[in-house]
Amino acid sequence: MFGNEGFLASIMTRLTENKTELEYKREYYTLDALYVGGENLYRQNRTYPSELNVLIEHEQGDNVEEEMWKLIFWRSPLKVIIFYDWNEYEKTTNARREWLDRKLIKLVDMLNKANAYFPENQETNYLFIIGNRVEKDQLPNWRWASNKQIQPTSFVGG
Repeated sequence: MFGNEGFLASIMTRLTENKTELEYKREYYTLDALYVGGENLYRQNRTYPSELNVLIEHEQGDNVEEEMWKLIFWRSPLKVIIFYDWNEYEKTTNARREWLDRKLIKLVDMLNKANAYFPENQETNYLFIIGNRVEKDQLPNWRWASNKQIQPTSFVGG
């Protein structure tokens, strides 16, 4: 069924006769956390809920785009990515000082490109929670932005 010669792979072969960009993938992604509600559509304990209220992804490295990609293709009114900017004492180059602005612009660009193909609900909100440290050995300083108001970091809330 799932192997390279299985039923789903043969469906893939048929689909690609007219559209060669498609690829067959298995067990492709997971979410870090989510808040669910509504009724059980199947089984118990909200294993298959009718509502995914909040989806949450957390990235400790700089591959935030992977987390954004996952969120783009799930349905939920609120999608949250928690990630980290360079610490203030590490922003010794222009590339590091500009990293967050470039990253936020890239994430919104990914969303816009996916929505050009098949738009999601316009009321969906993406919340970017960004941490960094001002000084070593301090707790992180947290800021936020949303897809509705991405601007340079001077406009990021705190």
